[in-house]
Amino acid sequence: MLGLPAQACYFVILHENEMMKPLLVQSTDPSELKFIAELLKKLGVKSNAISEEELEDLGLSMLLKNVDRSKKSSREAVMKKLKKKAG
Repeated sequence: MLGLPAQACYFVILHENEMMKPLLVQSTDPSELKFIAELLKKLGVKSNAISEEELEDLGLSMLLKNVDRSKKSSREAVMKKLKKKAG
């Protein structure tokens, strides 16, 4: 988990312009998010409600985009580290 509050609702606001970053809105009050969703619709801004699992997937994909792929590890080195952590 990402340390997010239980029962929170999330909204991602998407932009047509690729230069702008998405905006994440978080609230534990569904009525607040409903208000925001209606406002965004009136303004013509695309938005999506997402689950906590989808939010975690987005975070993981962002982390994976920034992984240093220049260094490689052998399978044996990875297995050795895993065994060391397990034991």
